[in-house]
Amino acid sequence: MAIGHAEHPDAASSPADLIRQLHRMKHEAGLTYREIAVRARESGDFLPSSTIAGALARDTLPREEVLVAFVRACTRDEEAVESWARARGAIAARAQSAPSPAPPSPVPPPTRSESAPGSSAARRRWRRPLLAAAVGTTCVTTAWWFAIRGTCDECGGARRTLPPLLTLVAQDR
Repeated sequence: MAIGHAEHPDAASSPADLIRQLHRMKHEAGLTYREIAVRARESGDFLPSSTIAGALARDTLPREEVLVAFVRACTRDEEAVESWARARGAIAARAQSAPSPAPPSPVPPPTRSESAPGSSAARRRWRRPLLAAAVGTTCVTTAWWFAIRGTCDECGGARRTLPPLLTLVAQDR
């Protein structure tokens, strides 16, 4: 398929324009993402359908190898592939030479009352009580285990006296 009017790469002046042109190319080719992936594999390229969907869902410039494999799969025309790669390179060069926008003004961090339930501040508030509960549970479980065992290793194996409830549990063993 030769380069059609709607999919001419020189018409794209920004990454978003290039993506719109690639959408048109896919539409004119009448291919699904999966069919493009199969055609790319047949051409010797590796282009999963998820990669195609991700690249076409953004307004950023796709990687050159993704663009080349996509155009090759849609058009099967090496001249078109070269033309699209040149257009992508020109857009990338313009984007790099353009001055970067001023960084946004810093936003103060949220206060405790502003922190959302799922935020890291909310998670930190629960760390200390959870750690205390875990340590306490471990201590109680360890003490209970030694009480159930009923012998004291430090006392030469002498039988300990157990509280009434633990005596019943120990007798069931």
